[in-house]
Amino acid sequence: LLMNWSKNDTVSQKEISRLIDNSKVQTQGRVIGERQIENAKILKLDNSIEVLCQSCSSQINRTLSIVGVVESYQNKTQIRALTIETS
Repeated sequence: LLMNWSKNDTVSQKEISRLIDNSKVQTQGRVIGERQIENAKILKLDNSIEVLCQSCSSQINRTLSIVGVVESYQNKTQIRALTIETS
């Protein structure tokens, strides 16, 4: 399932929790926290969305625009980033 969206359409934490896994979404926010897990980072945005980023450098305090897919992991809904742009 791919969602139709324009550059201005972004999802909130409440919206992504209602989507099925592998739905393509876009969001943006400022990174307020990050933690390393194996070869990836979990970025916590100021809108409470968690983003899984493979092999990315520190993004703390940066505002990002993210396109990714919805995933569920340990009863949490997060976005696995496909592309990340700094704003």
